[in-house]
Amino acid sequence: MTPFHPQVRIETDADGVRRLGPATHVRQDGLHVLRLSGGPYDMAFQHGALLREAIPNGPLPLFERYLGLFLKNSPLGPAAGVVAELLDAWTRRRLEKRLPAALRATAAGLADGAGLREADVLKAYLMPDAVLYAMALFGRLTRAPIAPGCACPPLGCTSAVVAPGRTSRGQLLHARNMDFVGPGRWDAEPVVAFHRPEDGQPYVAFGSAGIAGGAITGMNQAGLTFAVHQHFPSEVDLDGEPVGLAGEQVLREARTLDEAIGILDRHHPMGGWTYILADAERAIAYEVSPRMRRIVPMTDGYLGYANVYQHPDLRDAERAVYPAYVRANHARHERVWAALRAGGSAHTEASMAGILADASVPGLTVPAVAGDPICTPYTVLSVVLRPTDRRFWVGLGPVPTAAGRYLGFDLRVEGPAGKPRAIESGETRLTPRVQAVNAYAAAWRALMEDDDVEGARRALDRALAAYDADPTVHHAAGLLALRAVDASAAEVCFQNAISRETRPHRLARSQAGLAFALALCGRRAESAAAAAEARRLAPDDAEVRRQLAGWFSAGRARRLSVELLYADLV
Repeated sequence: MTPFHPQVRIETDADGVRRLGPATHVRQDGLHVLRLSGGPYDMAFQHGALLREAIPNGPLPLFERYLGLFLKNSPLGPAAGVVAELLDAWTRRRLEKRLPAALRATAAGLADGAGLREADVLKAYLMPDAVLYAMALFGRLTRAPIAPGCACPPLGCTSAVVAPGRTSRGQLLHARNMDFVGPGRWDAEPVVAFHRPEDGQPYVAFGSAGIAGGAITGMNQAGLTFAVHQHFPSEVDLDGEPVGLAGEQVLREARTLDEAIGILDRHHPMGGWTYILADAERAIAYEVSPRMRRIVPMTDGYLGYANVYQHPDLRDAERAVYPAYVRANHARHERVWAALRAGGSAHTEASMAGILADASVPGLTVPAVAGDPICTPYTVLSVVLRPTDRRFWVGLGPVPTAAGRYLGFDLRVEGPAGKPRAIESGETRLTPRVQAVNAYAAAWRALMEDDDVEGARRALDRALAAYDADPTVHHAAGLLALRAVDASAAEVCFQNAISRETRPHRLARSQAGLAFALALCGRRAESAAAAAEARRLAPDDAEVRRQLAGWFSAGRARRLSVELLYADLV
C-alpha cells in the first residue's frame, strides 16, 4: 500500500467524525476512538496525523526524557543527564542495527503523521528496554539494586482472569490495570484504536496518543486477549527484540492460544516480561527472561498476576530493585488472588472492574490512596475483556482509571454497542478517596517531571483535604516538608501519620521522619526518643537505619530524594 503523503487533508463530518483516507477519529466520553487500516507505516501515520494536537499532552514527550529523570536522584548527581543521553544514544545505535522493519515503519509513520523527528519517536519507543538495560548495567557495576539510588520504577500492572465456569454468564473475563510512567498523560489522551492490518486480522489496542500499535493491551478478531507485565531481570540482552513486537504479532496473526504460544516461543526478548494470554476458555501467563521462558496456567479457573515471576524456575532471575516496589507487587498479587477466590463462581464484568479498583492493603484498616493497593495513583489504563463475543469495557479517566465508569465497546462493529452499555467498578469518581488518588498522582508528576517540591506539596494538601485517612499520604507530605526545610509542618504530618498507622514497618518510617523534623526544630531529646522508637519497631529495617544515620541538618533535608510512589526516601 502506498504511504499517505503528509499533506493529506483531514475532513470532519457533520457528526464530528474526522477522516483521513480510510481512517477515522471521534471523541467518545473522553476517549480517542480510532479506526485505522493498512500497513505499519499507514496505521502509525493515521494515528499521528489524527492525534497530532493530542500527542504533546500524552506520554510520548515524557518517554523521550524519562531515562534522565530516572537517573536524576542517583549518585551521578548533575552528571545524570549527560550519562542518560550517552547511554540512550549508545543503546539506540546498538538496537537500531537490528530493529525489525515493522517497528521502523511504525516510528517513521507516526513521526511523519504527527510532525515529529523519527529519532525522538524511536527514543521514546525504546525507553522501557533502555531503562531495563541501565538498571542491569548499574547493578553489575555497583553490585547493588539501582532503584534505591534513583527513582522507583512506577510499574505495577495487575491482571485478573476467570474461566467460564467461574462467571455468572459462563463467559471468560480478563480484567487488566496498566500502571506505568505518565499519570496525567496516558489518562489525559486515552486511545481505543481499532486496527485493520493489510497482512493480518483485525484487533483493538488500548493506549494513549502517540503510542501506536497493539503491543501493550489488546484483543483480536479471533477472540484472543493480550496484556504485558514488566519485570526487572538480572541481565538484559541487547541482541534481543524490543518489547512490543511479540504482542503486535500475536494480535495480528494468532487465531488460537496455541498459535500465540508458538509466536512467543520464537520471540527473543531483551528484558523480562510476562504476557497474559486468554481465549474464550482458558488463560496463561507466559513468563520470559533473556535466557528462559515458562508457562503458568490457571489454577481452579482463576489467574491472577502482578509484576512478580511465578514459575519457580524464574523467581531467582528477578532483581529486587527496590524494597517497597517488591513488597507492593507481592501484596497486589496476593490481593488479586484473594479477590478472585472471594467471587467464587459468580464473577461478572462489574465484579472484575471492582477487583481492578480494589484499594485494600494488608495491615491497613482503611482504603489506601498510595503504596500497595491494586488501584494506584499511576493506574493509567483499565479494561475488562470478554473474548467470547469480542466485547470490552474501558475505564474512563482521569487516574485512577480503575475507579468509576467503564464504557462498553464491540470489536466486531468497531465501536460502542451491546448490553450492558457501561459498567461501574463500585466506587464512583466523586468519592473522597478517588479524588485524593488523583491529587496524589498530580503530586508525583510535579516532583518527578519538574522537581517542583512546592507544587507537589500543594497537590498533597488537596489529597489530604479530600481524604485524610491514609497514613501514607501524611507521611509523604512530611517527607516533602522536610525537603522544603519546613520542620514544623513536617512534625505535624508525621504525627498525623503515626496516629493513623497500623503497620509496624510504616510506623517505624514515620517515627524516623519525626526524629528528623524534631531535630530541625532543635528538640534533640524528643528527636532521640522518636529515633529509638523507630529502631524498636523495625530493628532489622535497613531503610530505617539509613534514615537515622548521619546528622539531621537543614542541608541534608534539602538534598533528600523523595519517592512519592511509596512515600520513601531514595
